[in-house]
Amino acid sequence: RRDDADVAVACARALALLTELRGPALVDETLLAAVSGMPSVTEGARAFVEEGRALLLAGLGRPDEARVAVEAAAKAAAGLPIRERSILLARLATVLVDRAPEESDQLVDRALIDATACSDDAALGLALAVKARLDHLLGRPREAEERFERALALLRVVGEKRIEARTLEGLALLHGERGRPLRARSLFEQALSLQREVGDRHASAPLLDAIASLLSEEGERHRAAATWDEALQGARECGDRRVEARVRAHRAVSERRSDAGESARHGLLAALTLSREVGDRALEAELLHELGELDLSLGHLAAADSYLQRSLQG
Repeated sequence: RRDDADVAVACARALALLTELRGPALVDETLLAAVSGMPSVTEGARAFVEEGRALLLAGLGRPDEARVAVEAAAKAAAGLPIRERSILLARLATVLVDRAPEESDQLVDRALIDATACSDDAALGLALAVKARLDHLLGRPREAEERFERALALLRVVGEKRIEARTLEGLALLHGERGRPLRARSLFEQALSLQREVGDRHASAPLLDAIASLLSEEGERHRAAATWDEALQGARECGDRRVEARVRAHRAVSERRSDAGESARHGLLAALTLSREVGDRALEAELLHELGELDLSLGHLAAADSYLQRSLQG
Protein backbone atom coordinates (compact mmCIF):
# COMPACT_ATOMS: atom_id res chain seq x y z
CA ARG A 1 0.00 0.00 0.00
CA ARG A 2 2.93 2.36 0.66
CA ASP A 3 4.53 1.45 -2.68
CA ASP A 4 7.72 0.55 -0.80
CA ALA A 5 9.25 -1.96 -3.22
CA ASP A 6 12.06 -3.07 -0.89
CA VAL A 7 9.68 -4.05 1.90
CA ALA A 8 7.08 -5.52 -0.47
CA VAL A 9 9.61 -7.74 -2.26
CA ALA A 10 11.12 -8.93 1.04
CA CYS A 11 7.64 -9.89 2.27
CA ALA A 12 6.81 -11.63 -1.00
CA ARG A 13 10.01 -13.68 -0.86
CA ALA A 14 9.28 -14.61 2.76
CA LEU A 15 5.84 -15.83 1.69
CA ALA A 16 7.44 -17.85 -1.09
CA LEU A 17 9.74 -19.51 1.45
CA LEU A 18 6.72 -20.24 3.65
CA THR A 19 5.14 -21.97 0.63
CA GLU A 20 8.19 -24.20 0.31
CA LEU A 21 8.46 -25.13 4.00
CA ARG A 22 4.77 -25.36 4.95
CA GLY A 23 2.93 -25.72 1.66
CA PRO A 24 0.71 -23.42 -0.44
CA ALA A 25 -2.30 -23.53 1.89
CA LEU A 26 -0.99 -20.70 4.09
CA VAL A 27 -0.12 -18.18 1.36
CA ASP A 28 -2.41 -15.79 -0.52
CA GLU A 29 -1.36 -15.79 -4.18
CA THR A 30 -2.96 -12.40 -4.80
CA LEU A 31 -0.40 -10.77 -2.48
CA LEU A 32 2.46 -12.10 -4.61
CA ALA A 33 0.69 -10.98 -7.78
CA ALA A 34 0.19 -7.48 -6.34
CA VAL A 35 3.90 -7.15 -5.49
CA SER A 36 4.94 -8.40 -8.92
CA GLY A 37 2.70 -5.80 -10.52
CA MET A 38 4.17 -2.82 -8.61
CA PRO A 39 5.78 -0.36 -11.09
CA SER A 40 8.62 0.35 -8.66
CA VAL A 41 9.76 -3.31 -8.45
CA THR A 42 12.96 -3.98 -10.42
CA GLU A 43 13.07 -6.72 -13.06
CA GLY A 44 15.48 -8.79 -10.98
CA ALA A 45 13.23 -8.65 -7.92
CA ARG A 46 10.18 -9.40 -10.08
CA ALA A 47 11.93 -12.56 -11.31
CA PHE A 48 12.08 -13.96 -7.76
CA VAL A 49 8.51 -12.93 -6.93
CA GLU A 50 7.21 -14.62 -10.09
CA GLU A 51 9.26 -17.72 -9.27
CA GLY A 52 7.54 -17.83 -5.87
CA ARG A 53 4.16 -17.44 -7.57
CA ALA A 54 5.00 -20.27 -9.96
CA LEU A 55 5.82 -22.68 -7.11
CA LEU A 56 2.67 -21.63 -5.26
CA LEU A 57 0.36 -21.97 -8.28
CA ALA A 58 1.81 -25.36 -9.19
CA GLY A 59 1.20 -26.61 -5.66
CA LEU A 60 -2.36 -25.32 -5.75
CA GLY A 61 -3.01 -27.37 -8.89
CA ARG A 62 -3.16 -24.44 -11.33
CA PRO A 63 -0.53 -25.55 -13.88
CA ASP A 64 -1.43 -23.16 -16.72
CA GLU A 65 -1.07 -20.11 -14.46
CA ALA A 66 2.13 -21.57 -13.00
CA ARG A 67 3.58 -21.88 -16.48
CA VAL A 68 2.83 -18.22 -17.25
CA ALA A 69 4.61 -17.25 -14.02
CA VAL A 70 7.61 -19.41 -14.99
CA GLU A 71 7.86 -17.65 -18.33
CA ALA A 72 7.61 -14.22 -16.66
CA ALA A 73 10.31 -15.14 -14.13
CA ALA A 74 12.67 -16.54 -16.77
CA LYS A 75 12.27 -13.41 -18.87
CA ALA A 76 12.87 -11.08 -15.91
CA ALA A 77 15.93 -13.09 -14.84
CA ALA A 78 18.04 -12.02 -17.83
CA GLY A 79 19.70 -9.15 -15.98
CA LEU A 80 20.39 -10.97 -12.71
CA PRO A 81 23.94 -11.71 -11.52
CA ILE A 82 25.03 -15.08 -12.89
CA ARG A 83 24.85 -16.99 -9.58
CA GLU A 84 21.36 -15.74 -8.74
CA ARG A 85 20.20 -16.45 -12.29
CA SER A 86 21.48 -20.03 -12.07
CA ILE A 87 19.61 -20.68 -8.82
CA LEU A 88 16.43 -19.09 -10.15
CA LEU A 89 16.46 -21.09 -13.40
CA ALA A 90 17.05 -24.37 -11.54
CA ARG A 91 14.15 -23.65 -9.21
CA LEU A 92 11.91 -22.71 -12.15
CA ALA A 93 12.80 -26.03 -13.77
CA THR A 94 11.26 -27.88 -10.81
CA VAL A 95 7.88 -26.27 -11.52
CA LEU A 96 7.76 -27.78 -15.02
CA VAL A 97 9.19 -31.22 -14.22
CA ASP A 98 5.79 -32.97 -14.19
CA ARG A 99 4.00 -31.04 -16.93
CA ALA A 100 6.74 -30.15 -19.43
CA PRO A 101 9.92 -32.13 -18.69
CA GLU A 102 11.58 -31.19 -21.98
CA GLU A 103 11.22 -27.47 -21.26
CA SER A 104 12.33 -28.08 -17.69
CA ASP A 105 15.43 -29.82 -19.03
CA GLN A 106 16.28 -26.77 -21.15
CA LEU A 107 15.95 -24.44 -18.15
CA VAL A 108 18.18 -26.56 -15.95
CA ASP A 109 20.79 -26.84 -18.71
CA ARG A 110 20.97 -23.03 -18.70
CA ALA A 111 21.28 -23.13 -14.92
CA LEU A 112 24.16 -25.61 -15.17
CA ILE A 113 26.01 -23.38 -17.62
CA ASP A 114 25.68 -20.38 -15.30
CA ALA A 115 26.60 -22.37 -12.16
CA THR A 116 29.70 -23.77 -13.84
CA ALA A 117 30.71 -20.33 -15.08
CA CYS A 118 30.49 -18.75 -11.61
CA SER A 119 32.09 -21.77 -9.86
CA ASP A 120 29.53 -21.71 -7.04
CA ASP A 121 29.08 -25.04 -5.23
CA ALA A 122 25.58 -24.29 -3.91
CA ALA A 123 24.25 -23.23 -7.33
CA LEU A 124 25.93 -26.17 -9.05
CA GLY A 125 24.66 -28.64 -6.45
CA LEU A 126 21.09 -27.43 -6.90
CA ALA A 127 21.29 -27.52 -10.70
CA LEU A 128 22.80 -31.01 -10.68
CA ALA A 129 20.09 -32.27 -8.32
CA VAL A 130 17.32 -30.97 -10.59
CA LYS A 131 19.07 -32.31 -13.70
CA ALA A 132 19.38 -35.72 -12.02
CA ARG A 133 15.65 -35.75 -11.28
CA LEU A 134 14.95 -35.03 -14.95
CA ASP A 135 17.44 -37.70 -16.04
CA HIS A 136 15.50 -40.17 -13.91
CA LEU A 137 12.14 -39.08 -15.30
CA LEU A 138 13.34 -39.09 -18.93
CA GLY A 139 14.84 -42.58 -18.73
CA ARG A 140 18.53 -41.84 -18.11
CA PRO A 141 19.11 -43.76 -14.84
CA ARG A 142 22.90 -44.03 -15.11
CA GLU A 143 23.31 -40.29 -15.65
CA ALA A 144 20.76 -39.63 -12.88
CA GLU A 145 22.67 -41.65 -10.31
CA GLU A 146 25.97 -39.99 -11.18
CA ARG A 147 24.49 -36.48 -10.96
CA PHE A 148 22.65 -37.21 -7.71
CA GLU A 149 25.95 -38.33 -6.13
CA ARG A 150 27.82 -35.26 -7.42
CA ALA A 151 25.06 -32.97 -6.18
CA LEU A 152 25.10 -34.54 -2.71
CA ALA A 153 28.86 -34.09 -2.40
CA LEU A 154 28.56 -30.37 -3.21
CA LEU A 155 25.48 -29.74 -1.08
CA ARG A 156 27.09 -31.33 1.98
CA VAL A 157 30.14 -29.11 1.62
CA VAL A 158 28.06 -25.91 1.57
CA GLY A 159 25.54 -27.12 4.19
CA GLU A 160 22.42 -26.92 2.03
CA LYS A 161 20.52 -29.47 4.13
CA ARG A 162 17.05 -28.82 2.75
CA ILE A 163 18.13 -29.42 -0.85
CA GLU A 164 20.32 -32.32 0.30
CA ALA A 165 17.27 -34.02 1.81
CA ARG A 166 15.32 -33.74 -1.43
CA THR A 167 18.32 -35.01 -3.37
CA LEU A 168 18.64 -38.02 -1.05
CA GLU A 169 14.97 -38.77 -1.73
CA GLY A 170 15.54 -38.69 -5.50
CA LEU A 171 18.54 -41.01 -5.22
CA ALA A 172 16.58 -43.36 -2.95
CA LEU A 173 13.75 -43.60 -5.50
CA LEU A 174 16.31 -44.48 -8.16
CA HIS A 175 17.90 -47.21 -6.01
CA GLY A 176 14.45 -48.60 -5.20
CA GLU A 177 13.55 -48.89 -8.87
CA ARG A 178 16.90 -50.55 -9.63
CA GLY A 179 16.29 -53.34 -7.10
CA ARG A 180 18.29 -52.00 -4.13
CA PRO A 181 15.63 -51.74 -1.38
CA LEU A 182 18.05 -51.69 1.58
CA ARG A 183 20.05 -48.83 0.09
CA ALA A 184 16.81 -47.02 -0.79
CA ARG A 185 15.44 -47.34 2.74
CA SER A 186 18.68 -46.06 4.27
CA LEU A 187 18.61 -42.98 2.03
CA PHE A 188 14.93 -42.35 2.76
CA GLU A 189 15.65 -42.42 6.50
CA GLN A 190 18.54 -39.98 6.08
CA ALA A 191 16.31 -37.65 4.07
CA LEU A 192 13.50 -37.77 6.64
CA SER A 193 15.93 -37.02 9.47
CA LEU A 194 17.30 -33.99 7.60
CA GLN A 195 13.81 -32.69 6.76
CA ARG A 196 12.81 -32.81 10.41
CA GLU A 197 16.04 -31.08 11.39
CA VAL A 198 15.42 -28.11 9.09
CA GLY A 199 11.63 -27.99 9.58
CA ASP A 200 10.71 -28.78 5.98
CA ARG A 201 7.20 -30.12 6.60
CA HIS A 202 6.10 -29.56 3.00
CA ALA A 203 8.64 -32.11 1.68
CA SER A 204 7.68 -34.79 4.22
CA ALA A 205 4.49 -35.92 2.45
CA PRO A 206 6.16 -36.99 -0.83
CA LEU A 207 8.93 -38.68 1.15
CA LEU A 208 6.43 -40.62 3.26
CA ASP A 209 4.65 -41.57 0.02
CA ALA A 210 7.90 -42.98 -1.36
CA ILE A 211 8.57 -44.92 1.87
CA ALA A 212 5.03 -46.34 1.76
CA SER A 213 5.58 -47.54 -1.83
CA LEU A 214 8.78 -49.29 -0.75
CA LEU A 215 7.05 -50.93 2.22
CA SER A 216 4.26 -52.12 -0.07
CA GLU A 217 6.72 -53.67 -2.50
CA GLU A 218 8.36 -55.49 0.43
CA GLY A 219 4.96 -56.96 1.43
CA GLU A 220 4.49 -54.80 4.56
CA ARG A 221 1.03 -53.65 3.54
CA HIS A 222 -0.29 -52.58 6.93
CA ARG A 223 2.73 -50.35 7.56
CA ALA A 224 2.45 -49.06 4.00
CA ALA A 225 -1.22 -48.16 4.48
CA ALA A 226 -0.48 -46.30 7.73
CA THR A 227 2.38 -44.41 6.08
CA TRP A 228 0.16 -43.46 3.12
CA ASP A 229 -2.47 -42.18 5.56
CA GLU A 230 0.19 -39.96 7.17
CA ALA A 231 1.41 -38.77 3.76
CA LEU A 232 -2.11 -37.92 2.59
CA GLN A 233 -2.85 -36.01 5.79
CA GLY A 234 0.39 -34.07 5.38
CA ALA A 235 -0.38 -33.21 1.75
CA ARG A 236 -3.84 -31.94 2.71
CA GLU A 237 -2.50 -29.86 5.59
CA CYS A 238 0.03 -28.27 3.25
CA GLY A 239 -2.62 -27.73 0.59
CA ASP A 240 -0.41 -29.22 -2.13
CA ARG A 241 -2.67 -30.89 -4.67
CA ARG A 242 0.24 -32.15 -6.80
CA VAL A 243 1.57 -34.16 -3.86
CA GLU A 244 -1.93 -35.36 -2.96
CA ALA A 245 -2.35 -36.62 -6.54
CA ARG A 246 0.87 -38.65 -6.31
CA VAL A 247 0.01 -40.13 -2.93
CA ARG A 248 -3.43 -41.19 -4.13
CA ALA A 249 -1.99 -42.57 -7.36
CA HIS A 250 0.77 -44.62 -5.78
CA ARG A 251 -1.62 -46.08 -3.24
CA ALA A 252 -4.12 -47.00 -5.96
CA VAL A 253 -1.39 -48.58 -8.07
CA SER A 254 -0.25 -50.64 -5.09
CA GLU A 255 -3.82 -51.85 -4.56
CA ARG A 256 -4.12 -52.79 -8.24
CA ARG A 257 -0.89 -54.76 -8.13
CA SER A 258 -1.99 -56.66 -5.04
CA ASP A 259 -4.64 -58.41 -7.16
CA ALA A 260 -7.48 -56.34 -5.72
CA GLY A 261 -9.38 -56.73 -9.01
CA GLU A 262 -12.31 -54.45 -9.82
CA SER A 263 -12.15 -52.84 -6.37
CA ALA A 264 -8.94 -51.04 -7.43
CA ARG A 265 -10.68 -49.13 -10.23
CA HIS A 266 -12.25 -46.40 -8.09
CA GLY A 267 -8.91 -45.36 -6.59
CA LEU A 268 -7.18 -45.36 -9.97
CA LEU A 269 -9.91 -43.26 -11.61
CA ALA A 270 -9.99 -40.76 -8.74
CA ALA A 271 -6.20 -40.38 -8.90
CA LEU A 272 -6.36 -40.04 -12.70
CA THR A 273 -8.86 -37.17 -12.42
CA LEU A 274 -6.66 -35.36 -9.90
CA SER A 275 -3.48 -35.92 -11.95
CA ARG A 276 -5.18 -34.27 -14.94
CA GLU A 277 -6.37 -31.34 -12.83
CA VAL A 278 -2.85 -30.60 -11.57
CA GLY A 279 -1.23 -31.20 -14.98
CA ASP A 280 1.04 -34.13 -14.02
CA ARG A 281 1.43 -35.79 -17.42
CA ALA A 282 3.85 -38.49 -16.28
CA LEU A 283 1.51 -39.56 -13.48
CA GLU A 284 -1.46 -39.54 -15.84
CA ALA A 285 0.35 -41.88 -18.25
CA GLU A 286 1.26 -44.21 -15.39
CA LEU A 287 -2.35 -44.38 -14.19
CA LEU A 288 -3.69 -45.03 -17.70
CA HIS A 289 -1.18 -47.89 -17.92
CA GLU A 290 -2.41 -49.35 -14.62
CA LEU A 291 -6.05 -49.10 -15.71
CA GLY A 292 -5.10 -50.91 -18.90
CA GLU A 293 -3.38 -53.64 -16.91
CA LEU A 294 -6.45 -53.93 -14.69
CA ASP A 295 -8.82 -54.37 -17.63
CA LEU A 296 -6.40 -56.81 -19.26
CA SER A 297 -6.40 -58.95 -16.10
CA LEU A 298 -10.22 -58.90 -16.06
CA GLY A 299 -10.52 -59.84 -19.74
CA HIS A 300 -11.86 -56.47 -20.91
CA LEU A 301 -9.61 -56.36 -23.96
CA ALA A 302 -11.11 -53.43 -25.85
CA ALA A 303 -11.02 -51.19 -22.75
CA ALA A 304 -7.48 -52.35 -21.94
CA ASP A 305 -6.34 -51.50 -25.47
CA SER A 306 -7.83 -48.01 -25.20
CA TYR A 307 -6.14 -47.27 -21.87
CA LEU A 308 -2.77 -48.65 -22.97
CA GLN A 309 -2.79 -46.73 -26.25
CA ARG A 310 -3.53 -43.47 -24.39
CA SER A 311 -0.81 -44.28 -21.86
CA LEU A 312 1.70 -44.86 -24.66
CA GLN A 313 0.69 -41.59 -26.30
CA GLY A 314 1.17 -39.78 -22.98
